[in-house]
Amino acid sequence: MKPVYHFADPAYVALKRQATQEILAASREFRTKEAMAEAKDFVLANSTVLLTPQTEEDLSNSYSVDDEGVAHVNVTGELVDIAEQDICGNYAAGGTTEYGAVIAATQAAGADPRVLGIVYHFNSPGGSSKGVEEAADAIRFSTRPTLALCTYTASAAYWLASQCDLVGALSRSSSQGSIGVVVEYVDPSKAMEAKGYRVRTFTSTDAPYKRLDLDTDEGVAHLMAHLDEYHELFASAVAVGRGTTTEHVNSEYGRGGMMLADRALSVGMIDFIGQPPNLWWEQQIKTTSAVGGSETAAVAAQNREAESMDIKTLKNDHPDVYDAAVADGVKIERARVAELHDQLEADPDNPQLQKVVSEAILEGKTVAQVQTKLIVAVRQGAEDTGENPAKVPSTTDSEDEDTWVAQVVNAANGPDGGAHA
Repeated sequence: MKPVYHFADPAYVALKRQATQEILAASREFRTKEAMAEAKDFVLANSTVLLTPQTEEDLSNSYSVDDEGVAHVNVTGELVDIAEQDICGNYAAGGTTEYGAVIAATQAAGADPRVLGIVYHFNSPGGSSKGVEEAADAIRFSTRPTLALCTYTASAAYWLASQCDLVGALSRSSSQGSIGVVVEYVDPSKAMEAKGYRVRTFTSTDAPYKRLDLDTDEGVAHLMAHLDEYHELFASAVAVGRGTTTEHVNSEYGRGGMMLADRALSVGMIDFIGQPPNLWWEQQIKTTSAVGGSETAAVAAQNREAESMDIKTLKNDHPDVYDAAVADGVKIERARVAELHDQLEADPDNPQLQKVVSEAILEGKTVAQVQTKLIVAVRQGAEDTGENPAKVPSTTDSEDEDTWVAQVVNAANGPDGGAHA
Protein backbone atom coordinates (compact mmCIF):
# COMPACT_ATOMS: atom_id res chain seq x y z
CA MET A 1 0.00 0.00 0.00
CA LYS A 2 1.32 3.42 -0.91
CA PRO A 3 2.11 5.76 1.97
CA VAL A 4 -0.33 8.63 2.35
CA TYR A 5 1.12 12.04 3.22
CA HIS A 6 -0.93 14.41 5.30
CA PHE A 7 -0.64 17.02 8.04
CA ALA A 8 -3.68 15.98 10.11
CA ASP A 9 -3.29 16.13 13.89
CA PRO A 10 -3.38 12.55 15.34
CA ALA A 11 -5.78 13.49 18.15
CA TYR A 12 -8.24 14.95 15.66
CA VAL A 13 -7.96 11.87 13.43
CA ALA A 14 -8.76 9.64 16.40
CA LEU A 15 -11.84 11.70 17.27
CA LYS A 16 -12.96 11.63 13.64
CA ARG A 17 -12.63 7.85 13.51
CA GLN A 18 -14.62 7.53 16.73
CA ALA A 19 -17.33 9.81 15.35
CA THR A 20 -17.50 7.71 12.19
CA GLN A 21 -17.95 4.55 14.24
CA GLU A 22 -20.73 6.19 16.22
CA ILE A 23 -22.48 7.27 13.02
CA LEU A 24 -22.26 3.73 11.65
CA ALA A 25 -23.60 2.32 14.91
CA ALA A 26 -26.49 4.79 14.87
CA SER A 27 -27.26 3.97 11.25
CA ARG A 28 -28.06 0.40 12.24
CA GLU A 29 -31.01 1.77 14.18
CA PHE A 30 -32.62 3.23 11.06
CA ARG A 31 -35.53 1.14 9.92
CA THR A 32 -37.10 3.32 7.23
CA LYS A 33 -35.93 5.33 4.23
CA GLU A 34 -37.45 8.42 5.80
CA ALA A 35 -35.32 8.02 8.91
CA MET A 36 -32.17 7.59 6.81
CA ALA A 37 -33.04 10.64 4.68
CA GLU A 38 -33.64 12.71 7.81
CA ALA A 39 -30.28 11.66 9.25
CA LYS A 40 -28.52 12.51 5.99
CA ASP A 41 -30.11 15.96 5.89
CA PHE A 42 -29.01 16.55 9.48
CA VAL A 43 -25.41 15.64 8.68
CA LEU A 44 -25.31 17.87 5.60
CA ALA A 45 -26.89 20.78 7.47
CA ASN A 46 -24.28 20.55 10.20
CA SER A 47 -21.22 20.13 8.00
CA THR A 48 -19.20 22.60 5.98
CA VAL A 49 -17.97 21.78 2.51
CA LEU A 50 -16.10 24.55 0.68
CA LEU A 51 -15.30 23.58 -2.90
CA THR A 52 -13.37 25.41 -5.60
CA PRO A 53 -15.86 27.73 -7.36
CA GLN A 54 -17.06 26.43 -10.72
CA THR A 55 -19.28 29.37 -11.68
CA GLU A 56 -19.41 33.10 -11.13
CA GLU A 57 -22.20 32.54 -8.60
CA ASP A 58 -20.03 30.07 -6.69
CA LEU A 59 -17.24 32.62 -6.68
CA SER A 60 -19.47 35.35 -5.28
CA ASN A 61 -20.51 33.00 -2.48
CA SER A 62 -16.93 32.02 -1.57
CA TYR A 63 -16.69 34.94 0.87
CA SER A 64 -18.96 37.49 2.54
CA VAL A 65 -18.43 41.24 3.07
CA ASP A 66 -19.67 43.01 6.19
CA ASP A 67 -20.70 46.66 6.62
CA GLU A 68 -17.12 47.64 7.51
CA GLY A 69 -15.76 46.44 4.19
CA VAL A 70 -14.16 43.32 5.64
CA ALA A 71 -14.35 40.05 3.69
CA HIS A 72 -14.78 36.83 5.68
CA VAL A 73 -13.42 33.49 4.44
CA ASN A 74 -14.03 30.18 6.25
CA VAL A 75 -11.30 27.53 6.36
CA THR A 76 -12.97 24.56 8.00
CA GLY A 77 -12.40 20.83 8.34
CA GLU A 78 -9.94 18.75 6.36
CA LEU A 79 -7.91 20.67 3.78
CA VAL A 80 -7.58 18.93 0.43
CA ASP A 81 -6.65 19.56 -3.18
CA ILE A 82 -9.82 17.87 -4.44
CA ALA A 83 -12.58 16.79 -2.05
CA GLU A 84 -13.55 13.14 -2.35
CA GLN A 85 -17.11 11.85 -2.19
CA ASP A 86 -18.35 8.51 -0.89
CA ILE A 87 -20.42 6.12 -2.99
CA CYS A 88 -23.56 8.10 -2.10
CA GLY A 89 -22.05 11.39 -3.27
CA ASN A 90 -21.53 12.76 0.23
CA TYR A 91 -18.50 14.60 1.57
CA ALA A 92 -16.88 14.22 4.98
CA ALA A 93 -19.39 15.06 7.70
CA GLY A 94 -16.73 16.89 9.71
CA GLY A 95 -16.19 19.48 7.00
CA THR A 96 -13.89 19.85 4.02
CA THR A 97 -12.20 22.81 2.37
CA GLU A 98 -10.49 22.62 -1.01
CA TYR A 99 -7.35 24.70 -1.37
CA GLY A 100 -8.81 26.04 -4.60
CA ALA A 101 -11.66 27.57 -2.60
CA VAL A 102 -9.17 29.48 -0.43
CA ILE A 103 -7.24 30.69 -3.48
CA ALA A 104 -10.38 31.77 -5.33
CA ALA A 105 -11.89 33.58 -2.34
CA THR A 106 -8.61 35.38 -1.62
CA GLN A 107 -8.12 36.59 -5.18
CA ALA A 108 -11.77 37.52 -5.67
CA ALA A 109 -11.89 39.47 -2.42
CA GLY A 110 -8.64 41.18 -3.34
CA ALA A 111 -10.20 42.39 -6.59
CA ASP A 112 -13.50 43.41 -4.96
CA PRO A 113 -13.69 47.21 -4.62
CA ARG A 114 -15.90 46.82 -1.53
CA VAL A 115 -13.22 44.90 0.36
CA LEU A 116 -10.74 46.74 2.58
CA GLY A 117 -9.39 43.70 4.43
CA ILE A 118 -9.78 39.91 4.64
CA VAL A 119 -10.39 37.84 7.78
CA TYR A 120 -9.87 34.07 7.62
CA HIS A 121 -11.75 31.97 10.19
CA PHE A 122 -9.73 28.82 10.88
CA ASN A 123 -11.10 25.64 12.43
CA SER A 124 -9.14 22.83 10.80
CA PRO A 125 -6.85 19.91 11.67
CA GLY A 126 -4.87 20.38 8.48
CA GLY A 127 -4.90 17.98 5.58
CA SER A 128 -3.14 17.13 2.36
CA SER A 129 0.29 18.47 1.41
CA LYS A 130 -0.80 18.77 -2.21
CA GLY A 131 -2.00 22.30 -2.87
CA VAL A 132 -1.15 23.87 0.48
CA GLU A 133 1.82 25.88 -0.78
CA GLU A 134 -0.21 27.45 -3.59
CA ALA A 135 -3.00 28.45 -1.18
CA ALA A 136 -0.47 29.85 1.29
CA ASP A 137 1.12 31.97 -1.43
CA ALA A 138 -2.29 33.33 -2.41
CA ILE A 139 -2.79 34.57 1.15
CA ARG A 140 0.77 35.83 1.50
CA PHE A 141 0.56 37.92 -1.67
CA SER A 142 -3.00 39.15 -1.16
CA THR A 143 -3.63 42.73 -2.25
CA ARG A 144 -5.61 43.37 0.95
CA PRO A 145 -4.56 43.29 4.64
CA THR A 146 -5.15 39.79 6.02
CA LEU A 147 -5.99 38.52 9.49
CA ALA A 148 -6.35 34.95 10.78
CA LEU A 149 -8.77 34.16 13.61
CA CYS A 150 -7.99 30.68 14.91
CA THR A 151 -10.09 28.23 16.89
CA TYR A 152 -8.27 25.00 16.07
CA THR A 153 -5.46 25.51 13.57
CA ALA A 154 -3.20 22.54 13.04
CA SER A 155 -0.49 21.72 10.55
CA ALA A 156 -1.47 22.72 6.98
CA ALA A 157 -4.10 25.05 8.45
CA TYR A 158 -1.42 26.84 10.46
CA TRP A 159 0.77 27.00 7.35
CA LEU A 160 -2.04 29.03 5.74
CA ALA A 161 -2.74 31.12 8.84
CA SER A 162 0.94 32.00 9.29
CA GLN A 163 0.91 33.82 5.95
CA CYS A 164 -1.60 36.40 7.20
CA ASP A 165 -0.44 39.84 8.30
CA LEU A 166 -1.82 39.18 11.78
CA VAL A 167 -2.66 35.87 13.50
CA GLY A 168 -4.83 35.57 16.59
CA ALA A 169 -6.54 32.99 18.77
CA LEU A 170 -10.22 33.47 19.54
CA SER A 171 -9.75 32.33 23.15
CA ARG A 172 -7.14 30.99 25.55
CA SER A 173 -8.35 27.46 24.81
CA SER A 174 -7.67 27.83 21.08
CA SER A 175 -5.02 25.43 19.79
CA GLN A 176 -2.47 25.85 17.05
CA GLY A 177 0.64 24.05 15.87
CA SER A 178 1.38 20.53 14.62
CA ILE A 179 4.10 21.88 12.36
CA GLY A 180 5.68 18.94 10.61
CA VAL A 181 5.09 16.08 8.23
CA VAL A 182 3.78 12.61 9.01
CA VAL A 183 3.38 9.49 6.91
CA GLU A 184 1.39 6.40 7.76
CA TYR A 185 2.50 3.19 6.10
CA VAL A 186 0.46 0.04 6.39
CA ASP A 187 2.30 -3.17 5.59
CA PRO A 188 -0.28 -5.71 4.37
CA SER A 189 2.20 -8.50 3.69
CA LYS A 190 1.46 -10.54 6.85
CA ALA A 191 -2.28 -10.33 6.30
CA MET A 192 -1.85 -11.34 2.68
CA GLU A 193 0.36 -14.27 3.62
CA ALA A 194 -2.24 -15.43 6.15
CA LYS A 195 -4.72 -15.59 3.28
CA GLY A 196 -2.33 -17.54 1.09
CA TYR A 197 -1.03 -14.65 -1.00
CA ARG A 198 2.63 -13.77 -1.49
CA VAL A 199 3.30 -10.22 -2.63
CA ARG A 200 6.49 -9.62 -4.62
CA THR A 201 7.45 -6.14 -5.80
CA PHE A 202 9.98 -5.24 -8.49
CA THR A 203 11.19 -1.82 -9.63
CA SER A 204 13.27 -0.83 -12.62
CA THR A 205 17.04 -0.82 -12.09
CA ASP A 206 17.39 2.94 -11.75
CA ALA A 207 14.29 3.40 -9.60
CA PRO A 208 15.04 1.41 -6.44
CA TYR A 209 13.26 3.94 -4.21
CA LYS A 210 9.95 3.72 -6.04
CA ARG A 211 8.96 1.08 -3.49
CA LEU A 212 10.83 1.47 -0.22
CA ASP A 213 11.71 -1.51 1.90
CA LEU A 214 11.00 -0.13 5.36
CA ASP A 215 12.41 -3.26 6.97
CA THR A 216 15.86 -1.98 6.02
CA ASP A 217 17.83 0.95 7.43
CA GLU A 218 18.36 2.27 3.91
CA GLY A 219 14.62 2.34 3.20
CA VAL A 220 13.83 4.13 6.45
CA ALA A 221 16.68 6.63 5.90
CA HIS A 222 15.40 7.48 2.42
CA LEU A 223 11.86 8.02 3.69
CA MET A 224 13.10 10.22 6.56
CA ALA A 225 15.17 12.30 4.14
CA HIS A 226 12.05 12.92 2.08
CA LEU A 227 10.01 13.88 5.14
CA ASP A 228 12.76 16.20 6.39
CA GLU A 229 12.93 17.88 2.99
CA TYR A 230 9.21 18.61 3.07
CA HIS A 231 9.43 19.70 6.72
CA GLU A 232 12.08 22.26 5.74
CA LEU A 233 9.71 23.66 3.11
CA PHE A 234 6.90 23.83 5.69
CA ALA A 235 8.97 25.39 8.49
CA SER A 236 10.68 27.93 6.22
CA ALA A 237 7.30 29.10 4.87
CA VAL A 238 6.03 29.59 8.43
CA ALA A 239 9.24 31.46 9.32
CA VAL A 240 8.76 33.85 6.40
CA GLY A 241 5.13 34.41 7.31
CA ARG A 242 5.87 35.06 10.97
CA GLY A 243 8.99 37.12 10.37
CA THR A 244 11.35 34.79 12.20
CA THR A 245 13.91 32.09 11.42
CA THR A 246 13.44 28.45 10.50
CA GLU A 247 15.56 27.51 13.50
CA HIS A 248 13.18 29.39 15.82
CA VAL A 249 10.16 27.65 14.26
CA ASN A 250 11.76 24.22 14.67
CA SER A 251 12.81 24.77 18.27
CA GLU A 252 10.01 26.92 19.72
CA TYR A 253 6.82 26.26 17.74
CA GLY A 254 5.94 22.98 19.42
CA ARG A 255 8.16 20.51 17.53
CA GLY A 256 5.11 18.91 15.94
CA GLY A 257 2.85 19.33 18.96
CA MET A 258 -0.09 21.63 19.57
CA MET A 259 -0.06 24.72 21.81
CA LEU A 260 -2.79 26.55 23.67
CA ALA A 261 -3.05 30.27 23.04
CA ASP A 262 -1.02 31.60 25.98
CA ARG A 263 2.05 29.57 25.13
CA ALA A 264 1.64 30.20 21.39
CA LEU A 265 1.57 33.94 22.08
CA SER A 266 4.73 33.76 24.20
CA VAL A 267 6.78 32.11 21.43
CA GLY A 268 5.41 34.24 18.59
CA MET A 269 3.09 31.82 16.83
CA ILE A 270 0.20 34.27 17.25
CA ASP A 271 -0.08 38.01 17.80
CA PHE A 272 -3.08 38.32 20.11
CA ILE A 273 -5.82 36.46 22.02
CA GLY A 274 -9.43 37.55 21.66
CA GLN A 275 -9.92 40.57 19.44
CA PRO A 276 -7.25 42.05 17.14
CA PRO A 277 -5.48 45.25 18.22
CA ASN A 278 -7.83 47.99 17.06
CA LEU A 279 -5.11 50.45 16.15
CA TRP A 280 -3.35 47.96 13.89
CA TRP A 281 -6.46 46.80 12.07
CA GLU A 282 -7.89 50.31 11.71
CA GLN A 283 -4.58 51.52 10.29
CA GLN A 284 -4.56 48.71 7.74
CA ILE A 285 -8.13 49.51 6.70
CA LYS A 286 -7.30 53.21 6.40
CA THR A 287 -4.28 52.42 4.26
CA THR A 288 -6.39 50.27 1.94
CA SER A 289 -9.09 52.92 1.83
CA ALA A 290 -6.53 55.45 0.69
CA VAL A 291 -5.86 53.51 -2.51
CA GLY A 292 -9.25 51.97 -3.22
CA GLY A 293 -12.51 50.66 -1.79
CA SER A 294 -16.13 51.67 -2.19
CA GLU A 295 -16.07 54.29 0.60
CA THR A 296 -13.38 56.40 -1.09
CA ALA A 297 -13.93 55.57 -4.76
CA ALA A 298 -15.21 59.05 -5.66
CA VAL A 299 -12.45 60.88 -3.79
CA ALA A 300 -9.76 58.63 -5.24
CA ALA A 301 -11.11 59.19 -8.75
CA GLN A 302 -11.00 62.97 -8.24
CA ASN A 303 -7.45 62.79 -6.94
CA ARG A 304 -6.31 60.68 -9.86
CA GLU A 305 -7.93 63.08 -12.32
CA ALA A 306 -6.30 66.10 -10.66
CA GLU A 307 -2.85 64.47 -10.58
CA SER A 308 -2.90 62.93 -14.04
CA MET A 309 -1.09 64.59 -16.92
CA ASP A 310 -2.24 64.94 -20.51
CA ILE A 311 -0.32 62.65 -22.89
CA LYS A 312 0.53 65.45 -25.32
CA THR A 313 1.74 67.68 -22.48
CA LEU A 314 3.92 64.89 -21.16
CA LYS A 315 5.37 64.23 -24.62
CA ASN A 316 6.10 67.90 -25.30
CA ASP A 317 7.33 69.00 -21.87
CA HIS A 318 9.07 65.82 -20.74
CA PRO A 319 10.17 63.84 -23.82
CA ASP A 320 12.66 61.71 -21.85
CA VAL A 321 10.00 60.68 -19.35
CA TYR A 322 7.58 60.02 -22.22
CA ASP A 323 10.06 57.78 -24.05
CA ALA A 324 10.85 55.89 -20.83
CA ALA A 325 7.13 55.40 -20.18
CA VAL A 326 6.64 54.05 -23.68
CA ALA A 327 9.51 51.58 -23.27
CA ASP A 328 8.31 50.43 -19.86
CA GLY A 329 4.74 50.15 -21.11
CA VAL A 330 5.72 47.96 -24.04
CA LYS A 331 7.86 45.74 -21.80
CA ILE A 332 5.16 45.35 -19.14
CA GLU A 333 2.42 44.70 -21.65
CA ARG A 334 4.40 42.06 -23.48
CA ALA A 335 5.24 40.31 -20.22
CA ARG A 336 1.54 40.34 -19.21
CA VAL A 337 0.40 38.86 -22.51
CA ALA A 338 3.22 36.28 -22.53
CA GLU A 339 2.26 35.09 -19.05
CA LEU A 340 -1.35 34.70 -20.15
CA HIS A 341 -0.28 32.78 -23.25
CA ASP A 342 1.71 30.42 -21.02
CA GLN A 343 -1.53 29.34 -19.34
CA LEU A 344 -2.63 27.69 -22.59
CA GLU A 345 0.07 25.06 -22.17
CA ALA A 346 -2.09 23.34 -19.53
CA ASP A 347 -4.65 22.40 -22.21
CA PRO A 348 -3.84 23.94 -25.62
CA ASP A 349 -6.96 22.50 -27.32
CA ASN A 350 -9.40 23.73 -24.68
CA PRO A 351 -11.68 26.36 -26.29
CA GLN A 352 -12.95 27.63 -22.93
CA LEU A 353 -9.38 28.19 -21.73
CA GLN A 354 -8.55 29.99 -24.98
CA LYS A 355 -11.58 32.23 -24.47
CA VAL A 356 -10.58 33.14 -20.90
CA VAL A 357 -7.03 33.97 -21.98
CA SER A 358 -8.18 35.98 -24.99
CA GLU A 359 -10.68 38.01 -22.98
CA ALA A 360 -8.08 38.69 -20.27
CA ILE A 361 -5.62 39.98 -22.87
CA LEU A 362 -8.20 42.25 -24.48
CA GLU A 363 -9.44 43.55 -21.11
CA GLY A 364 -5.94 44.28 -19.81
CA LYS A 365 -6.13 41.75 -16.96
CA THR A 366 -3.33 39.69 -15.45
CA VAL A 367 -3.12 35.98 -14.66
CA ALA A 368 -3.75 36.70 -10.97
CA GLN A 369 -6.94 38.58 -11.77
CA VAL A 370 -8.44 35.70 -13.80
CA GLN A 371 -6.96 32.80 -11.83
CA THR A 372 -10.35 31.41 -10.82
CA LYS A 373 -11.66 31.48 -14.40
CA LEU A 374 -8.51 29.68 -15.54
CA ILE A 375 -9.00 26.96 -12.93
CA VAL A 376 -12.64 26.49 -13.96
CA ALA A 377 -11.72 26.33 -17.65
CA VAL A 378 -9.03 23.71 -17.09
CA ARG A 379 -11.39 21.59 -15.00
CA GLN A 380 -14.04 21.70 -17.65
CA GLY A 381 -11.51 20.30 -20.08
CA ALA A 382 -11.83 20.64 -23.81
CA GLU A 383 -15.59 20.78 -23.70
CA ASP A 384 -16.87 22.61 -26.79
CA THR A 385 -18.94 25.65 -25.85
CA GLY A 386 -19.98 26.31 -29.42
CA GLU A 387 -18.27 29.71 -29.37
CA ASN A 388 -15.09 30.62 -31.19
CA PRO A 389 -12.50 32.22 -28.93
CA ALA A 390 -11.65 35.81 -29.65
CA LYS A 391 -8.49 36.48 -31.62
CA VAL A 392 -5.48 36.73 -29.36
CA PRO A 393 -3.64 39.98 -30.07
CA SER A 394 0.07 39.67 -30.77
CA THR A 395 2.63 41.51 -28.69
CA THR A 396 4.75 41.99 -31.80
CA ASP A 397 2.18 44.08 -33.64
CA SER A 398 3.16 47.72 -34.03
CA GLU A 399 1.16 50.01 -31.74
CA ASP A 400 0.65 53.73 -31.70
CA GLU A 401 2.89 55.24 -29.02
CA ASP A 402 0.15 57.47 -27.63
CA THR A 403 -2.04 54.38 -27.14
CA TRP A 404 0.74 52.59 -25.30
CA VAL A 405 1.35 55.53 -22.96
CA ALA A 406 -2.37 55.94 -22.35
CA GLN A 407 -2.56 52.29 -21.32
CA VAL A 408 0.36 52.72 -18.95
CA VAL A 409 -1.12 55.86 -17.36
CA ASN A 410 -4.56 54.27 -17.06
CA ALA A 411 -3.05 51.18 -15.47
CA ALA A 412 -1.20 53.28 -12.92
CA ASN A 413 -4.13 55.54 -12.11
CA GLY A 414 -7.03 53.14 -12.65
CA PRO A 415 -9.18 51.29 -10.10
CA ASP A 416 -6.75 48.35 -10.02
CA GLY A 417 -4.25 50.55 -8.18
CA GLY A 418 -1.45 50.02 -10.67
CA ALA A 419 -1.79 46.25 -10.85
CA HIS A 420 -0.10 46.11 -14.25
CA ALA A 421 3.02 47.76 -12.91
